[in-house]
Amino acid sequence: VRSEPLPSMPEGVLGERLVDCPYFILERFEFQGRIPQPRQGELTVVLVVRGSAKLTGPGYAREFRRGQTVLFPASCREFSWQTFSSSQF
Repeated sequence: VRSEPLPSMPEGVLGERLVDCPYFILERFEFQGRIPQPRQGELTVVLVVRGSAKLTGPGYAREFRRGQTVLFPASCREFSWQTFSSSQF
């Protein structure tokens, strides 16, 4: 797989596009700290590949660990991820 770095990532976030086709986009993110949920306003599936992170939003907070998956409907907004060690999604 040939990847391309994603431009305009927040400081401390490494993002790369692995696949971009007419049907879906596959991206990988590695970070430590807090970032907003990528691709807000789009149907998004997030798989925690390494580490763990806390997902927070209006009236919601939950920790996700390696191997767990989150599905975000396009209507979900204002969510963010917080990690305490380097994590990969």
